[in-house]
Amino acid sequence: MPIDNPMAVRVVRGMAALAAGFLLASPIAAASPDPGEWLTVTDRSLEIVAGSPLDFSKLAGDLESDVPLRIQGDRFVLGNKAAVINCATLAPGFSNTSGSSFPDHATSDRYAEQLRRHGYNLVRFHFIDALLMQGAQADLAFDPEQFDRFQYLMGALRKHGIRWMIDLMSSDNAALGSEYPHRWAEKRGMLLRVFVEPAAFAHWQALASKLLTTRNPYTGLAPAQDPSTAALILINEDPINIQAVIGDAKHKGRFPDLLRAPYVAWLKERGSYAAAAQLPALDADGPAMEQFQKFLTELQIETSARMRASVEAMGYVGPVTHFDTWSQLNMVPARRNLPFVDMHGYDQVPPGGVPGAVVRPLSSFDNAGRYLQDIATTRFFGRPFTVTEHDQTFWNPYRYESGLAAPAMAALQEWNFICRHADGPINLAYDGIGIRKAALYPDGGGLDPVARAGETLTALLLLRREIAPSRAKIGISLSDTEALAAGGWRGIPQWIGAAAWIARIGLVDPRSKATGIVPDETLKLDPPPSYLGKAAAAMKSPFARTVPIIDAMRARGLIEVGNITDPKRNRWESPGGQVRLLGDRRRLTVTTVFTAAMAFERLDAPVSIGPLRVENADAPALVALSALDGKALADSGRMLAILASDARNTDMQIAPDGTLVTLGKLPIRMRRVQIAATLPAPNRSRWRLTALRLNGSPDLARTLISGSDGLHLPLDTALSPRGPTTFFLLERITR
Repeated sequence: MPIDNPMAVRVVRGMAALAAGFLLASPIAAASPDPGEWLTVTDRSLEIVAGSPLDFSKLAGDLESDVPLRIQGDRFVLGNKAAVINCATLAPGFSNTSGSSFPDHATSDRYAEQLRRHGYNLVRFHFIDALLMQGAQADLAFDPEQFDRFQYLMGALRKHGIRWMIDLMSSDNAALGSEYPHRWAEKRGMLLRVFVEPAAFAHWQALASKLLTTRNPYTGLAPAQDPSTAALILINEDPINIQAVIGDAKHKGRFPDLLRAPYVAWLKERGSYAAAAQLPALDADGPAMEQFQKFLTELQIETSARMRASVEAMGYVGPVTHFDTWSQLNMVPARRNLPFVDMHGYDQVPPGGVPGAVVRPLSSFDNAGRYLQDIATTRFFGRPFTVTEHDQTFWNPYRYESGLAAPAMAALQEWNFICRHADGPINLAYDGIGIRKAALYPDGGGLDPVARAGETLTALLLLRREIAPSRAKIGISLSDTEALAAGGWRGIPQWIGAAAWIARIGLVDPRSKATGIVPDETLKLDPPPSYLGKAAAAMKSPFARTVPIIDAMRARGLIEVGNITDPKRNRWESPGGQVRLLGDRRRLTVTTVFTAAMAFERLDAPVSIGPLRVENADAPALVALSALDGKALADSGRMLAILASDARNTDMQIAPDGTLVTLGKLPIRMRRVQIAATLPAPNRSRWRLTALRLNGSPDLARTLISGSDGLHLPLDTALSPRGPTTFFLLERITR
């Protein structure tokens, strides 16, 4: 769940790239954000048509739902096969706001079928404790209708071969009764109290038991015994440090008092008491903070172990994780022995959709995708790694970048799966029905044509495993003592993190030998200076210190001759050349056997991506061409084209610095993009370019005839007079 707190923005690097804090604010004035042409989206139905080019049901894999997901080394497996997973977050209703609800039975059936057609085979249930407890007068008194709907939805997902992972607790109010004005008025502090109060821990156990051991009448199984329960997150986003930051308004820059008594007891066990006179300030460092962080580490490890033992006693034996946010090094010891590691990351902290909220118009390529780097540097080699929340936030006009950058990074790093955060990852219609459905909001991915275009490309790239993982590894050797040095408030610096575009990055325990990591590829991390408050954007070359790492990789033959990687220019190319980030030009390209894709701000000259040559474009965009017939793109006769730039609400006003003036309303308006491209094709061959509606149904078709220099492909989001689209089908006419 994204956080919305000024101090969190200052401190939490793992939740948003620090660059968001380095900009000089522009004068706030209501203005049109862009002079480009904006077209009203006329589509109503968003339900993918069966058998259409957007129906990815077959890509989502086997419908077999009775094989449990298990861990084998650093992979999730189904039986003896590596599990290929495409994940969607289902926040309640699906909106993390008051008044949300699970869908009724008929809608659940449609929704589950649509998730499958969108290519999802795993969902993450998030904030269900808040939803199930709406209006409750007593603890653990689930609303009967909502609980029935939740159980039915699980059954519907199971029928479509979709597994789930569950956040056992997300709300700071947990399953306590009588919470007003609504369940999202977080005020009871359960995410912290569970670590230090026996009653709070017992409440968590009771909540977990009710969720895991109650028989589901629609599956015939309790979730703890259901093979479709793929994984558990014991508590969502509860590291003590981040919870202290989020709740800082209550305790004025220091750690909360509820930690004092257990800290005193911890000190007494070690023959010390003086340091407990006052808990450290949140931004403190030095010996006192190191000692306090050791206490927090032991407390978190012990609590997490008790939780794992609890769910095992309830009959659940599958994968479990915890502490899924906060990239600072003081969380390394707590994560070190988890069965798998999960992380969240955003390019900017998603704000509420209210006037005065700010989303800076920033390209993530300026800092080489810092938010993705921060995620990458929390991974441990030898264990599965997942990302259950990521996003480049609406209304950032550069958010088209994430639809290519996130799956590219995930594939290069060989993460097990990624999951874009959203109130609802898909929507069935533009009808304005439901909470936060009458306009596009941050986290509103199901309504956002730009996010949906990116998720469509992500499904193709990841389900078909098109991008090869980097064969190079960088192991960051980090002891617990080093992780907690100076209080552990620093993170892995970006001169190491940026190398994630070249090599797989992971933490290793210096006490053990990590298989596959040779000494020259292992970086010994000495405690670097604190990066809190350091403006990387002000440095002449923030990646200059990456040069020796790249030079060492070249010397070992891990980077081919001709690889364009140049850290000083913010240019990166993966071994094998499939992924190329030109940060200085705000451009990312991905070239695979089946797909040619690019996210760019502008084109000063034609760009070749595999067989596709993009000649020019009139707006920033994400563009992709991907074979659908199993043939290589150069030989394909049936291809999906994706083209997206930006989308806003009708009457939405945004100041030049990204400050929201007016949110606006439906219908959504999409920025028009026109691209001229060329594709090799036999001279005089005939092709059909069909604009697709957002549900995959065919619309206007145009016949194209290739020339001696190939097929000229004019992509235009306004190709159809019925309204703009982001999807097109290109087919060769054989008769």
